[in-house]
Amino acid sequence: VLVSGNTKVKRTGESGTGTARLEYQGKTWYADENTLTDKSPEQRKKEAEEAKKKAEAEEKKRREEEEKAKEEAAKKKAAAQATSWSGPVLSPSAGVVQGPSGRETYYNLDMSGVVSIMRGMGNNDPYWVRGDGAKMLGDYVMVAANFGLRPRGTLVPTSMGMGIVCDTGGFAAANPTQLDIATAW
Repeated sequence: VLVSGNTKVKRTGESGTGTARLEYQGKTWYADENTLTDKSPEQRKKEAEEAKKKAEAEEKKRREEEEKAKEEAAKKKAAAQATSWSGPVLSPSAGVVQGPSGRETYYNLDMSGVVSIMRGMGNNDPYWVRGDGAKMLGDYVMVAANFGLRPRGTLVPTSMGMGIVCDTGGFAAANPTQLDIATAW
């Protein structure tokens, strides 16, 4: 108990919300019919707003982490499906194959512009060339596809592993399901 019964306190003012400001033992207190506190109504409102903002930020972060976990799980599932391909694999000598997603061809161009576009979309996976010549963005083989069927960023199984759509080309109009795989050959 902060104040025993019948203790005299000095009322020094009232807020616009009906809270009385009191002085007791050299300290300012605020009282309404249910509460006695050393925080003004403005301070309590500010603290409540800050607590609400913090809770909203924590909820947003939790949702973002949950969404990222779902995306990672989907990528792992897709990668597992791609590694199960047992058909022909695109190579310099097999310039055209029927892969798990349809007709596959290859191309060898400078990928700096394509990588720049992917960076602009938020993909910061490293660009590198795999030992077999596949041009990679992180764990994914870079492919060109028909953006109408497979928008940039779509993951698609290829004969060389899971691919990521980064580019398109003239082939896409005549062969909308074809993939053109970026290689160093």
